[in-house]
Amino acid sequence: MGGVMIQTPTDDYDGMTTDEMQEKYEVLGFGHGYVACRRRSDDKLGSLEFIHEPRFYYNFRPHDV
Repeated sequence: MGGVMIQTPTDDYDGMTTDEMQEKYEVLGFGHGYVACRRRSDDKLGSLEFIHEPRFYYNFRPHDV
């Protein structure tokens, strides 16, 4: 049977709690498992992945716009 592979936070993905994420990123919108955001350190637009329980954000990916 096929299953869904879920990538969970590790040190390589800069995992953050909600408070930690809000210090580093401005949230622009939410989608299922993703957050559109702006990185505060350099104003770079991108997205973060997140898991619901416990809420954890990780794997920032910059977007070219």
